[in-house]
Order: sequence, then structure tokens, then C-alpha cells
Amino acid sequence: MTHPLGSLSAIVVNCAAPGITELGIVCGIGAWQIAGIATALLLLLLSVGSSIERALHRRWLRKSPEEQAAITQHDE
Repeated sequence: MTHPLGSLSAIVVNCAAPGITELGIVCGIGAWQIAGIATALLLLLLSVGSSIERALHRRWLRKSPEEQAAITQHDE
């Protein structure tokens, strides 16, 4: 079954893309300490983010279709 937004790994990578852009800006202005911390956080996101997202996706699929519809309507 595919996720409505695409594959799970694609979602994690798309969430990390703005962070990579900001990391380039921080490197460009020479704030190396901030760039190091940002790099560590991005690597953490890319390594652990997909596992967390997969667990949340499995939890979502365990809900009944009625619960999923109610949550989706509430979010809109």
C-alpha cells in the first residue's frame, strides 16, 4: 500500500531539504559551530526519521477506516 503523499523515505528526504539549504547558508557566512550542530541534527533526522515515520504509519494503518476518515476530516 502506498502512502498518499508518496514513499516514506521520500517524505523524510523532502523534510530534510530545507535544512540542507539552511546549512549551506550557515557555511557561507562562516558560522562553523552552528554548521556542525546543524549537520549532526540533519544526520540524526535522516538516520532515525524514517524509523519513527514507519512506526507512526503502522499505527495509522491499525485504525479502522471510520477512525481514519474522522481524523482526516478533523485535520481539514
